[in-house]
Amino acid sequence: MTQRPARHANILVIQRICRQHRGAFGFVQRPVLADAVDRQNPDNPEADHRHLLIVETDRADDVIGFLRLYHHPDGATTLHEIGVERAHVGQGIGSALMQRAIAETRSHGQQALQLFVPIERETNAWYPRFGFVHNGTRAGRVRDLNRYRLELA
Repeated sequence: MTQRPARHANILVIQRICRQHRGAFGFVQRPVLADAVDRQNPDNPEADHRHLLIVETDRADDVIGFLRLYHHPDGATTLHEIGVERAHVGQGIGSALMQRAIAETRSHGQQALQLFVPIERETNAWYPRFGFVHNGTRAGRVRDLNRYRLELA
C-alpha cells in the first residue's frame, strides 16, 4: 500500500468513501476536494501548502482511504476527514493515515492537531489511541461535536 497526494481523478472515489460513512462526514463537496488537490500542487502558482489531501492506495493504485487536513497560521492543524473504503476497514489503513496526519503536522512545524467528531459516533473511542485528548464539545450545524486535540512537542 502507498500513500500519495490525491489527484483530481481520485475525487469521485473519495466522495464514495465519504458516502459510505455519511453519518460521520456528512456531505463533502467536490469543489472542496478539488481545491485541496489544486492547492497542494507545486506547479500551481496559488499553492499555499497548507492544504493536504492524501490517499492510500492498494497495489493496483486504487484508492482505499484518504485524509484531508489544513495547517492554520495559528499553529494548529485541523484534520477535516479521514476515511477508509468500507471493505478495508479494520486492516490498519486508518491508523496508517492517522500516523501520516501526525507526521505531516509535525513536519509543517505545527504545535497541535485537532479534529471534531459527532458526539454519537463510535469513532470517538478511536482517537485517544493516538494520544488525542477530548477538549470539549461545541454545537455543530446539525449536531453537537466532540473536539479532540493532540499537542505536539
